[in-house]
Amino acid sequence: MTRIDNEFITRTRQAVVGSSKPCEIADTECKGLRLRFLPSGGVSFYLLYTAKGTKDKRRLLLGKHPDTSLRRARELADIERGRAGEGRDPHLERKEAAQEQVARIRAAEAEAKTLMSRMTVRELCRRFVKDRSKKRWVGRYEQMLNFNLLDPKRPELRMGLADKYADDLTGEDIDAVLSAIKDRGAEVQARRVFETIRAVVRFGIRKGHITGNPMKTVDVPRNSEPRDRVLAVPELRGLWSALREWEAVSDADRAALRELPIPKAAVRVLLLQVLLGCRSGELTGMQRGEVAADLKAFTIPPGRSKNGNAHTLPLPPLAREIIKAALDTSTHDVFVFPVHGRKGAPWEHLRADVLSSHVGELQGRLPGVARWRSHDLRRTAATYWSRMGTPDIVISALLNHESEVRSSITRRSYNHNEMTREKHRTLTEWQANLAKIAAGADPFAISTDDIEALERKLLGDASTEARQ
Repeated sequence: MTRIDNEFITRTRQAVVGSSKPCEIADTECKGLRLRFLPSGGVSFYLLYTAKGTKDKRRLLLGKHPDTSLRRARELADIERGRAGEGRDPHLERKEAAQEQVARIRAAEAEAKTLMSRMTVRELCRRFVKDRSKKRWVGRYEQMLNFNLLDPKRPELRMGLADKYADDLTGEDIDAVLSAIKDRGAEVQARRVFETIRAVVRFGIRKGHITGNPMKTVDVPRNSEPRDRVLAVPELRGLWSALREWEAVSDADRAALRELPIPKAAVRVLLLQVLLGCRSGELTGMQRGEVAADLKAFTIPPGRSKNGNAHTLPLPPLAREIIKAALDTSTHDVFVFPVHGRKGAPWEHLRADVLSSHVGELQGRLPGVARWRSHDLRRTAATYWSRMGTPDIVISALLNHESEVRSSITRRSYNHNEMTREKHRTLTEWQANLAKIAAGADPFAISTDDIEALERKLLGDASTEARQ
């Protein structure tokens, strides 16, 4: 009888590889142990035994070579055969153990799911922000949640909702937050907070962290109506003249600076907003690297523009002067308009919401200027650009808007003119008109004499053409 050892296993495996069917050999030293050789080259050890009280032959896998050695397979075969002799059924016990393991795993998964659904509102918001980390507006989501829900600074918003279980969040909780925001007159903010919390709740439901939908009973805050506020020429004169006067105060004159109604950085940003028609956040967050070395262009990168497109503006002379003055006085390596954070927080740039609060401080301090917002300056600039005869496509380019013409196939695929010359001409002419307005003139006024002269010219030209 051939002695079965490791050398025998190697020879037999090589002989069986590539054959049409497996080969099974009984071990010569261990009763019931079988070596099964597969055409693929695999070798498995099985115990062949009869369960006590039955005539059924059972096969029990002991292991696979070489992870299980021949010696270890013989030891396992002796152990399992002894258990079978005691009236136990190793195959059945192993099957039951596997079923118990599956049951334990399922129970653990169910418990984990229950624990996940019991996560706090703070943890749910954290996961939501992480899920949206590649979105351009994730910073606004995070700021909105922190300021109004998770770590509110205003006393009326401190309701302890951050540590409440997310699955216990109710419509009444959300209504209370929105009502506190609306009570201070910030209806637009309430709508934005509603939209943000709704996005978090939908995320929680989709991920199985929330079983119900608390937003069903929450009334949607009224959205803001589109504003149409444009400063009239006399109002623009009053605002522009005041800003220019404040900007002229020397940065070295600390006493005079303290007398200004708003900080010098805010004054400069508002002047640039009138000149360039930018969004306030695009200017407050201006960085040194976004301004050309010769100060003749300002490029807003995709990450800071509303539509995600880089936006380059040629700077007229006065804008260059204002930015140079800000750069010369800025003590920050990155930001052009830096401010120091509260309570020892690191330096950051002037925020758009802080600028809005400064605009609020100016209300009523400028005679003849009705209530206005910083974004009204952008609309005012665009309106007067149009009255200057600037084509809509150039105005869209200045505002970084995607007009129908600019989004056409021709513009997107073939015509890549950035209209730098046209934009520069418009902004320079606008600066000249602002100087005229400050001097007391109205470059956009049309008198009766002007209309009559235009009529005479047009009708006279028509008569001449008819005679010819």
